[in-house]
Order: sequence, then C-alpha cells, then structure tokens
Amino acid sequence: DDIPGVGDRRRKNLMVKFGSIEAIREASVEELNKTPAIDKKTATSIHTYFHGEKHRKAEKENQQQDEIL
Repeated sequence: DDIPGVGDRRRKNLMVKFGSIEAIREASVEELNKTPAIDKKTATSIHTYFHGEKHRKAEKENQQQDEIL
C-alpha cells in the first residue's frame, strides 16, 4: 500500500503479472519494469521497498561482526 509511485492500477498490473506479493518481492528491477504501467523509476522504487532497508541492515550487521573479529 505504501510503495512510492504505486497506486491501484499499478498494483493490479503487478498482481496480474506476478500472482503474489512474494513473487513481486523476488522479481528483479528488469522483471518489474516489463509490467504494464511500470517504468524504470517505479520498478526501482518497488525493488528498493522490498530490499533496500533489509540489505542495509544486513550489511551493517556484517560490518559489525567483521570489526569484532
């Protein structure tokens, strides 16, 4: 619901193409961009929504572990 740039029409197009939120989460930016009404900027926004914060947290945790070792 709160993915920047994704309203009802785009959400519906994503669900028609991918079938589930999990499949959307697993899609690459290129795959998302092939969805009707999804441009590169929106595809990147969707991908970042699902992966951006998680990856930053994981990287930070790995850096902290490396510093301990």
